[in-house]
Amino acid sequence: MSAWVVARMSLHLSAAGLREAMVRAALLLAWILLAGLAHTEVGSKAPGERGAKTKWKEKKAANELAPLTPAEAAEAMEMADEFVIEAVAHEPMVQEPVLCVWDGDGAMYVAEMRSYMQDELGTGTKTLRNGRVKRLVDEDGDGIMDRATVFVDGLNLPRMILPLDDRIAVVETDNTSVWSYRDTTGDGIADEKKLLFKGRAGNADQSVEHQSSGLIWNLDNWIYVGGNERYRFTDGTWKRESLRGHGAQWGLDRDDQGRIYYSDNSAPLKSIQVPRVYWDHIKRASGRHPRFPPSVGFPYDQKFLEVSNLVKRADRGGNNPPRERMTSACGQCVFRGDALPQEYRGNYFVCDPTLHVVRRARVEDENGKFVLKKVEEGESEFLRSHDFFFRPVNTATGPDGCLYVVDMGRGIIQDAPWFNGSAREFAKKSGIVDVKQRGRIWRIRHRDHRPNALPKMLGQSTVELLSHFESRNGWWRDTAQKLIVLREDRESLAPLLKVMVRSDRHAPLVRLHALWALEGMGQAGEVLLHTLQDRDPRLRSAAIRIGEEMIKAEDKTFIASLRDLAGDQEPEVAKQLILSLGWSKEGEAVEIMEAAVRNHVEHQGVFLAAMASLWGKDTPFLQSMRDGSFFKGKDQTLGSRWLEGLNLAKRKELQLPREYSAQQKWLIGPGETIYFNSCRTCHGVNGEGEVIPGTELKLAPPLVNSPRVKGDPERLLKILLHGLQGPVDGKTYGAGVMAPVSSMGHTWTPGIAQLANYLRYAWGHKIDPFDVELVDKVKKGTKGRKTPWTLEELGE
Repeated sequence: MSAWVVARMSLHLSAAGLREAMVRAALLLAWILLAGLAHTEVGSKAPGERGAKTKWKEKKAANELAPLTPAEAAEAMEMADEFVIEAVAHEPMVQEPVLCVWDGDGAMYVAEMRSYMQDELGTGTKTLRNGRVKRLVDEDGDGIMDRATVFVDGLNLPRMILPLDDRIAVVETDNTSVWSYRDTTGDGIADEKKLLFKGRAGNADQSVEHQSSGLIWNLDNWIYVGGNERYRFTDGTWKRESLRGHGAQWGLDRDDQGRIYYSDNSAPLKSIQVPRVYWDHIKRASGRHPRFPPSVGFPYDQKFLEVSNLVKRADRGGNNPPRERMTSACGQCVFRGDALPQEYRGNYFVCDPTLHVVRRARVEDENGKFVLKKVEEGESEFLRSHDFFFRPVNTATGPDGCLYVVDMGRGIIQDAPWFNGSAREFAKKSGIVDVKQRGRIWRIRHRDHRPNALPKMLGQSTVELLSHFESRNGWWRDTAQKLIVLREDRESLAPLLKVMVRSDRHAPLVRLHALWALEGMGQAGEVLLHTLQDRDPRLRSAAIRIGEEMIKAEDKTFIASLRDLAGDQEPEVAKQLILSLGWSKEGEAVEIMEAAVRNHVEHQGVFLAAMASLWGKDTPFLQSMRDGSFFKGKDQTLGSRWLEGLNLAKRKELQLPREYSAQQKWLIGPGETIYFNSCRTCHGVNGEGEVIPGTELKLAPPLVNSPRVKGDPERLLKILLHGLQGPVDGKTYGAGVMAPVSSMGHTWTPGIAQLANYLRYAWGHKIDPFDVELVDKVKKGTKGRKTPWTLEELGE
């Protein structure tokens, strides 16, 4: 911590508090010096490697909020014994790190948000403009960073970095413009700055948290961010394209096939089932994006969100419960390296800095629905810590094949708009407000693995880059493809790439990168018809997707060539076929899509693809789905899913009166989301009760004009809180007992009020909302009830 930072902190303090603040700052500075934060080794180990002899337990026993040195922090972590975790960089080499990336020669670039929450009020967060991009270099090949230079200084909370070739693209907070920086003299400091894309300036009052992140170059040569756009930079011009739907918050990654993984606070994974670009089919068909597109539910069960927290002190004071739910899921990555055992490849890692944990999950395909399954059993996690100040905010696969974890290592981890009241008081009283300007970049590897040699791609010829497509480490394949597409001499490589795509001597992933490299050059057309017949479904799917420009141009020859793929035995190929043909208005395209649906009607991914591409269409085949005749003799649940999806095209969006106050709108609006996520499957898109296709039986009672919805709100709340059993209005329904909303993960009192108020306003009811306190009253009055209500008990 510099004297300048201490001085800046002191400016807003009263005279009475100045002496106390200076004493605390001096004590913290002394601790930093004593902790050995310069780049030194602990015995024969790298700084911060688990196994170093420390006294962290004694330190924590004396003060549970005592900051730990890197070596102590490593010892305070829980992780399987087969792994080594070591700090490849730490304070003062890095300060307030939020992400790390690598260029083609293996130099690490770290974004530092050095003005983030420097006091409990967030003073200077948006005005100090002292953010940096650091360039870190390992000079002796042991993987530990030996030298750091300030590559770019004076930034406003840098939040995205994308190494291109020898240019580094950077995006700051409160602006979507993309600037490239280049070091032309070799001193590790950028001396050239150019605007790649002029974006939009944001609101200076906007939260640091609720802005886009990412900027990753994907397999399809599009550059993705967490927000509602993506970019293209394959011809020297930066282009922007809008994407449908809600974005994500902090973190973004992709897998070997180019699926993009988003996360958002209490949602550790979202938007994974269908690439967001294809929901634009619905807008073109109906003139708008639906607020609630067709869904197959959450990609995880509610227990996945539960975490056992080793840190007993909560961020806002008080004690943590034994188990908590994720509220800050972020910094996800799909591990694609080779420094962990084979079974870790393709695993999904996601951080929660408020719970001091990095969760590992498998991504499983459940009949076309991608879901997360926690790997470590019971309360165990891949990585968790006893250290209050372990704040993992990002993960990444490095060029050495290791898993990297970016740890801000600080006290306050929440932005000022949500950090107030008792939280501020606790931060000052406990001293966690002063634990800042730290940070660690952790590397995790198997004990038997030694770091690979650093890449030297920037100086290699374009032909030499091709060999990296054979790497087992996805980082090498991705970087080689990106560099090939960015180079001016790329077209000379096209003949070699075409041979590679056609050759069975190469592994499918090698050929997949070769195919997409050709796409980036605009040279893939000649191999598409051949690749549509490839033995590997990933190549067939990619060929369909690359052919979308011809589909958009209504190229009848190419569309006709896709007809045979309607019978493809691989449902993921059928899914891509339907999504890609959604760009066409030709009748033949619709026929091919419907044939693919018939062959894979049970596949959940095919269902979502059809919902996007066939939205609003009325053909004899779709009509047979609506009236249930297509599903006679088939699974009734299957028919219900399709009917629910088809009915979504007819629903009317919720419209609240303009004269309603912000509080009234808040009491109703979010309830629509809760209903569509948890209730519509049984009660129907339009609240009329979902009909089991091919029968006259409904899964659940209608809510439209229901006396239980329009009547006494306390009675409705009792049903929501504890469920309902038995006949309703003399009828028995297919779903049987209505479960309480708590079984669907809804226990938050305001959320229950919002759901009830939505039911009482929607479908023409238009009943003014009641306040949240009524839920507390009903909860208190029915405390201890274990069984669902009957209508008789409710007085009907």
